[in-house]
Amino acid sequence: MIEHYHYVTDVFGKQRPINIIESGHAYFNLNKTFIAKAMILGFSQVSKNQNVRALLEKSLQVKNKHIDVFSSLLTKDNLHLPKSCETEVTNSNIAPFSDRLMLLQTGFFFGIAVTYYNATLIASMRADISAHCEKAALDSLWIYSRIGKDMIDNQWMEKPPQADDRKRLDD
Repeated sequence: MIEHYHYVTDVFGKQRPINIIESGHAYFNLNKTFIAKAMILGFSQVSKNQNVRALLEKSLQVKNKHIDVFSSLLTKDNLHLPKSCETEVTNSNIAPFSDRLMLLQTGFFFGIAVTYYNATLIASMRADISAHCEKAALDSLWIYSRIGKDMIDNQWMEKPPQADDRKRLDD
């Protein structure tokens, strides 16, 4: 049983070791971030559109920042890290997909990351981990919005079917 409030409220004192729920979420977030980073790395080296390439490079910077943060949470307690995947990316510069598809997939990676970071935030009982998750989710939302803007600017995003405008039916 938890006997003291500082288990969940101690922000500035000596931090307790990460618990299994927190470490599991950190490990899972790192694993999916490594996979996303490898995909984005491959996309960035084959993209022909300069704007898309610049956005993919910025996406890599954000993923690297998230890897640093979540790796440090595990290494502080001498816990195992998942295997990095960027060594699996070949040196090809021939695009197997269109810039549109690569950007859409990158947006998916960041959109789903928001969900995973927020799940970790909710499950965490340490304030520093919650703060890291909130920052990572905000970083991901920022990249996600930039991808959406770029897709709209390139006319690569279709407008989804709309709900009926009930207020205008009377007109």
